[in-house]
Amino acid sequence: PTKRAWAVDTRAAMISVNVKWGKQKFDNIELDSSESPMLFKMQLFALTSVPVERMKVMGLKGGPLKDEASWGDVGLKPGMNLMLMGTAETLAAPAEKAVFVEDMPMQGTVEELSAPAGLANLGNTCYLNSSLQVMRAIPELESALKAYKPSSASEPGEALVLAQRDVLAELERGSSVREVMPMRFVSAFRQHFPRFAEQGEQGGYAQQDAEECWSSLISNMASRVRLPDGPDSNSNLELQPAAVEGMLQDNAGDVLFGLQIASTFKCAEEGAEEAPTHTRESMRRLACHLKQGCAHLYNAIELSLEETVDKRSQTLGREAQYTKSSKISRLPPYLPVQFVRFAWRADSQKRCKVLKEVSFPEQLDLRNLLAPGLTKRVNAHWRALEAQAVREAGASAMEVEGAASSSAPAEAEVFDPADELPAAVRARDNLTGRYELFAIVTHEGRTAEGGHYVAWVKEADDEKGVSPGWLVFDDETVARVPADKIKKLHGGGDYHMAYMCFYRASPKIEEDIKESARRTSRLADKLAEKTEVLK
Repeated sequence: PTKRAWAVDTRAAMISVNVKWGKQKFDNIELDSSESPMLFKMQLFALTSVPVERMKVMGLKGGPLKDEASWGDVGLKPGMNLMLMGTAETLAAPAEKAVFVEDMPMQGTVEELSAPAGLANLGNTCYLNSSLQVMRAIPELESALKAYKPSSASEPGEALVLAQRDVLAELERGSSVREVMPMRFVSAFRQHFPRFAEQGEQGGYAQQDAEECWSSLISNMASRVRLPDGPDSNSNLELQPAAVEGMLQDNAGDVLFGLQIASTFKCAEEGAEEAPTHTRESMRRLACHLKQGCAHLYNAIELSLEETVDKRSQTLGREAQYTKSSKISRLPPYLPVQFVRFAWRADSQKRCKVLKEVSFPEQLDLRNLLAPGLTKRVNAHWRALEAQAVREAGASAMEVEGAASSSAPAEAEVFDPADELPAAVRARDNLTGRYELFAIVTHEGRTAEGGHYVAWVKEADDEKGVSPGWLVFDDETVARVPADKIKKLHGGGDYHMAYMCFYRASPKIEEDIKESARRTSRLADKLAEKTEVLK
């Protein structure tokens, strides 16, 4: 449809109604009849603080308004008078007297206005708010969403992409003075992924898993969105050839977060004379099982790449134990790492939380966990960076050649599975093998079904190239904390502990590699000068 027709359809979908709640009356509330009644209830929650699960909206056909009702079946008309029944949540009195913006000192006002906006909690949506705040810190995601041109906004998956685009844009425009109300996004998310609309035992929406939420959003994008080729191109995902099993594709999810793992299976039982088998698999996060003896993130990743599995042995004709040894054959520009803190217990028939303390670094070096083909490419990239640094420092051609070859042991030709990946995927490989931490999603509490999720995002560097600290996004509340506060998120108690760590490739890492080469070159020059003097 044309823009004019689309505008007419949108206006036709918006209907003004009046709502009476106790002694209060809210006139001319705009209701979007193209959306589900849940979105309207969320609007009422924003106005009255009556939780959605306690609401009864009266005055329509068929009794109280049901979440799954169709507006056409309940006799909705413009100007209708509806009645809301329900008790508002009681808020505790603030510990400190509220300070309004106009009463703040100028410096405090500037700092508050410069802080990003938070997201209102619409009924156990902290897991969703945390995921969105991390996505906001990934500029390529926002660019891809802005360039997306939908073919049918009524299809649930596309509607979710559009709602995701709009809420991230609203966060980008806003500030911490006023939180963003993600009503349309939450409604689209629950409609497309009904399991996130499950009700809890006490009524109301149940708490959900932040990692499952993150993966669902990325998976939905991956099936519809790719990274745009340029400023004027769209990001719509064209029809691709059938995917090869375990192979990454040219879509936003795989390009930005896709890992490829090469695994070798060997039968561990006596009498099984069979050759090892080799497989490859792709994933969009590293899941680290917190095994015994694991106290650091690197160890957790290392141990997760070595495991024992049961599979059918063709030689023995039965199920047998195999050792599965894996190496990473593709590193993405962004690396989500999940601490698998929720484990199923057969005795209680519930998921329980692993409180084990596991530290994580500001910089993560994975070079020792790479497959031979990727190791070769990473080594070549380091040598190129070192040679460039020496050349920029004004060294002679002989010194440049020495820097390019000094750390290059003879390497045999090896098969690199990355050679078969799409060019768009390979173009964004992280060839330093190192990452910097830029975001964390933490969980506070002892149970998977409860607790609270919070996002921690590293602030952008200042003009001196130094990050001033971290921002904590606790739903609508946004606060700045010093960098050393992050060390308290390692776990081991009831306080917030890291559930997902997000790492990224960074130009700063490449600059560190080059600076190290420059220092080595300067030391070599000084040593040469001393040797000449001694002669």
